[in-house]
Amino acid sequence: MNWSEIGNACEAIRSLCGEPVPETLQTHEVAFKIAGNYGFNIIYDLLMIAAAQMAGCTTFYTEDMQHGQSVGP
Repeated sequence: MNWSEIGNACEAIRSLCGEPVPETLQTHEVAFKIAGNYGFNIIYDLLMIAAAQMAGCTTFYTEDMQHGQSVGP
């Protein structure tokens, strides 16, 4: 892709996904709670799940979870 195409793709993603959730102490606290409740142990995955929850996402696609698995707060 050329730079113009990359810029257009990034703009489309931003318009579909909304504002990113920053990584904060609260994100880490939510991630640690998820780890304790569900036994996940990879911090990067936990932080992404925590950020998705904090952003109000209802669907999260990853190869690290079982199909249809639900993770609450």
